[in-house]
Amino acid sequence: MLISVALVSCKTRPVDNARENLAAVLRDSLGAATNPEVAFRKDSTHLLVQFDTVAFPDLSDSAYAKRAEEIGRFVERHYESAGSIDSITVMAHQLLSPGAWKIRQERTFTAAALR
Repeated sequence: MLISVALVSCKTRPVDNARENLAAVLRDSLGAATNPEVAFRKDSTHLLVQFDTVAFPDLSDSAYAKRAEEIGRFVERHYESAGSIDSITVMAHQLLSPGAWKIRQERTFTAAALR
């Protein structure tokens, strides 16, 4: 699956300090090379947390699912506006060319399941 302009448009909204702070905490925890980005997917109730594939090198589907759930729980604990979200998607993508990514793996969790 290729995604290009659709995800870029998520970044054009006004700065959201809670999302920026969460991205900084993720960067500190997982390393800058993972390039964490935090955006809203559908609306402000669905949080999208994206990483370069460096964060999940060669993980099987079951290992990725477990790691994504751990990250989802981390996000639930550290996102300042966690009470306003219904779901969290954790996604690993690979940059193919400027503005075009390939989604490698993705998992979505309800916020209630991560509490």
